[in-house]
Amino acid sequence: MNSRKMICALMILFLSLTRAGTAGYDMIPAAAVSAASEKLPAPVISKTVTGTDNTVISWKKVNGAKKYRIYRQEQSKQWFVYGEVEDTSVTVSSLSDSMIYYFRVVPLSEKNGKLTEGKSSKKIKIKTKAVKVPKLPHPQNYGFSALPEKYRSTGEANEQYSNHFGGYLETASADPHFLEKGAELFDGYCRALEKKGFLLISEPAYAEPTKDENGKTAGYTMYIPYKLMYRGKYAADLSFSFICVYDGSKISGYDAGYISSCMVFLDL
Repeated sequence: MNSRKMICALMILFLSLTRAGTAGYDMIPAAAVSAASEKLPAPVISKTVTGTDNTVISWKKVNGAKKYRIYRQEQSKQWFVYGEVEDTSVTVSSLSDSMIYYFRVVPLSEKNGKLTEGKSSKKIKIKTKAVKVPKLPHPQNYGFSALPEKYRSTGEANEQYSNHFGGYLETASADPHFLEKGAELFDGYCRALEKKGFLLISEPAYAEPTKDENGKTAGYTMYIPYKLMYRGKYAADLSFSFICVYDGSKISGYDAGYISSCMVFLDL
C-alpha cells in the first residue's frame, strides 16, 4: 500500500471513531453552558419604609428570577429565612419597636422544579421607630374628682395616693350604693382607654392593712390592679381600690364605711 492510500485509510478510521465517540450526546453551545452555570445577579434594594413594628423592603427586578428569598438577622448574628415572595417587595411584620434588624434578598432561579439561589444583595440595616404612648385621659373627665388633700396625706396612704389622677369619694353611711357608682365610673374610664388603643391586662387583686391617725390598723385597702399596655409597650399601672374601715374607726375624718378611689401610676 502506497503512502497516499495509507493516509486515506487512516483518515477514514479516524472519522469513524470520532462519530462513534459522540453518538447519543447533544451538543450544547459553549455560551449556553456558561450561562447555565452562572448565578443570578444580586438584587439592588431600592427602598425601605419602616414603622414601629414592621418594615417594607423593595428591590429592582432580576431577570430570570422565579422568586426571591428574604433573610433576616437579629441580635444572634445568625441569618434566618423570613420567607419567599414572587414580587419585588416584602412586608416584614411582628417586629419590636426601637430595635435594629438586618435583611438581605437572594433571587431564586428554577430548573426542573428545583430552586437555586443567586447572588445575595448587600445587607441593609433598619431600625424600627419607637412607640409613642399617647397621653392618658384624665379620670376627672369620666366622673372622678380630685381627692381631698387631707386624704392624700394620710399616713401610709400618702405614698400610694400621691400620684393618683382622681377618685370617687363617699361613705357607706351616706350612700350604700356608692361603691357600685365608683365601679361604674371606673368601667367607663377603662372603656375610654380601650378606645384609645390601650390594652388592660388584669392582675391578681390584693389587700393591705390601713392605719388610722394613731398608727393603729383601722381596716384594709383592697386593690384591683391592671397593667396598661399600648401596642406591646408598657404604659402605666391602673388600679381600682376601696378602703374598708372597721366600725368605730376613722381615717382622715371619714367614719366607718368605704372610701373608693381610682389611681393611675405612670412609668415616667
